[in-house]
This record gives sequence, C-alpha cells and structure tokens, in this order.
Amino acid sequence: MARLVAMSSGSLITRDAWDGGAARPAPPSEAAADSMDPPSDGSLSLREQVEAFERNLITAALTRSKGNQSEAARRLGASRATLIDKIKKYGLASVGVDPP
Repeated sequence: MARLVAMSSGSLITRDAWDGGAARPAPPSEAAADSMDPPSDGSLSLREQVEAFERNLITAALTRSKGNQSEAARRLGASRATLIDKIKKYGLASVGVDPP
C-alpha cells in the first residue's frame, strides 16, 4: 500500500502506480474515491492518511466481495493473512457481512 501511495502523483492511486502484471482491483466509484481523499487542511499525518486510505480500500473490497475475505484479498493483491491482520487492526470484521 505504501508503495502505491508513493508511486501515485496525486491524492488518488492511478493505474500507472500498479505493476503491469499485477492483478488490478475494480476501480472505485466516484463516491468511494471522494471518501478516500485526505482532508485538505493538513490535519492528518502521512501515516494517518495512509491508514485511512488503506481502511477505505479494504472496506470497499470486503463490501464488493460480500465479506468473503479470500476474494477481498485477491481483489487487493494481498494475502488472506495480511488482510485478516488489517481487518483486526481497523475493526472491520463485520464489513460486507449480511446480518443474520
């Protein structure tokens, strides 16, 4: 994630930042992209901005995969173990899962 942020030229990660051979996730909707933009007042540190962006990407992937963690990990180009660690870190265990 940090490499993608570093390789992008603006506040959004573009296809240019991705490796040509890597699996690419579906592009986010405009509403999702707007929510990924950091505040323009500089109130968040770089780490906070990266974490917020990462949280939003994971939330979107889990929502699109209806809570299927293996599918979300594939969409993100990450291992399932890494995704599970991030889900715990950000408290996203119920994202994309339909209530009983």
